[in-house]
Amino acid sequence: MKKLFVTLMALAAFQAHAYSSGNTSQTKYLYNPETSGSAVHLTPTLGLAAMSLKSSNASTDTDMGISAGGYVELGDSMVTFQTGLLYNQFGGKVSALGQSASINLSYLSVPLLAKFNVNGSAEQSFFLRMGVMPGFLVSKTAKAGGQSETIDEGLKSFDIPMVIGLGAAIPTNSDMSISIGADYIRGLTSVASEGEIRNEGFLLSAGVVLAM
Repeated sequence: MKKLFVTLMALAAFQAHAYSSGNTSQTKYLYNPETSGSAVHLTPTLGLAAMSLKSSNASTDTDMGISAGGYVELGDSMVTFQTGLLYNQFGGKVSALGQSASINLSYLSVPLLAKFNVNGSAEQSFFLRMGVMPGFLVSKTAKAGGQSETIDEGLKSFDIPMVIGLGAAIPTNSDMSISIGADYIRGLTSVASEGEIRNEGFLLSAGVVLAM
């Protein structure tokens, strides 16, 4: 995780240098107030969810899942709005007496994020984003010893995690960029019907930014 953050910061520094150099070959796709790009961008994404379940006095081990879907970004300036639809596999892993069990909670999530493009463009910029990602629980299973069983009760059908993330959009041509990002996720509400148990972890994603 630390290496990824360092890499993203290095990309930001490189882009800032290219923007200030005035070299046309280096700044061909950088934001220009007079010739700004599309105000709507679609970003299909695929990534990993490294999540756990935490309470005030205990937590599960981190379990890996997938995060897939897409973002819609509105605006082409320093501050834009991101929404979309994601399928997220959250949960955690419990190990005891040489055996392990996984709790798998799958959500259809709707990100509602403010995005800050450092270079002023959704198509080429180091970016920061923050907001919330309400999710509807669509699957809840427990797996142990090669067997899977549905969790019948004890879980809420809706969760609201907060999101704080950063990343970079790297242009490949005038209409498309590659986006990579890392987001910290922490539940603002409990996933359990009784007690305080929250989702927490990281989403690592990559996608293609398409100007619409």
